Amino acid sequence: SRYGLGEQLIRFGEKTNIPVATTLLSKSVVNESHPLFLGTYSGASSQDHVKSVIDNSDCLLMFGVMLTDMNFSFRPVKFQKRQIVSSSIDGLKIKNHTYTDVQFKDFCETLFKSNIETKELNIEIKKRKLEFVPINENKITTERMFAKINSILTKQMAIIADIGDSLFGASDLTVHHRNHFISPAFYTSMGTAIPGALGVQIGRPEVRPIVIVGDGAFQMSMTELSTIVEHNLNPIVFVLNNHGFATERCLKDGGFNNLREWAYHDVVKIFGGEGALVTTEGELEEAVKKALDSKKLFVINVSVGKSDISPGLKRMIGALAEKI
Repeated sequence: SRYGLGEQLIRFGEKTNIPVATTLLSKSVVNESHPLFLGTYSGASSQDHVKSVIDNSDCLLMFGVMLTDMNFSFRPVKFQKRQIVSSSIDGLKIKNHTYTDVQFKDFCETLFKSNIETKELNIEIKKRKLEFVPINENKITTERMFAKINSILTKQMAIIADIGDSLFGASDLTVHHRNHFISPAFYTSMGTAIPGALGVQIGRPEVRPIVIVGDGAFQMSMTELSTIVEHNLNPIVFVLNNHGFATERCLKDGGFNNLREWAYHDVVKIFGGEGALVTTEGELEEAVKKALDSKKLFVINVSVGKSDISPGLKRMIGALAEKI
């Protein structure tokens, strides 16, 4: 994305019939609704079909991939050096050979323009269902909140995800425009999503930020909502309210993970925004409709159970448990 090569990458995929996957750090480098987009790969915590394709590939073309713990769920990856052609700012690596004089942009642009034989696509690319049909009386869950968010996303929206389950849950969302997913996935700095939305919409007024933030992160930086209202901006903020630090609960439970309960949907009214409390699927459906129609900042307080987590976080915790 920093070299502006996302569009060339997907055209290369179309020409060669090679599917494209991203890591968390490169999510939305291409339009994820594209038929060749495989999904987000994060090692052992990847969705099963994504993990299977990447781990069993006989040739991985890696462009700027950072082999970090966070990117691959703190576990060794399954693929080996002999399967990899990796280009980065450090040079080009092919199997056990390194060519430091080959520049990243030069390699990518030359490869993308080359004539490579098109192969038949012999793998299944599973697409996440985008429709959301609420069961009105059902208690809302983290998984269903993300399903609803996925159903409303358009090219004119950008996802701003805070850390923890906001990030792991959002990793499964389908982002419809390249570079429209922003999260501190490298440093995992809590509290960046709300000020991040402010920066995004000031820089790109035509883009509406969809903010996903935990209750703990909300309490750290919620005063920037005042600045958002001051500039007449209208992000939709989903507060994933699991009444504490849910990711930490999964690792080590205790009273230190609990937070004082706030009326997050009412707090925003102090600044001149709007809000709604959600405890059921029917209430979520109604609140999202109001938020989409509103021209103001809208905060949706999604109250879920303390132990309720997204499928993405479940996969991450499962991967860590295997390591431990």
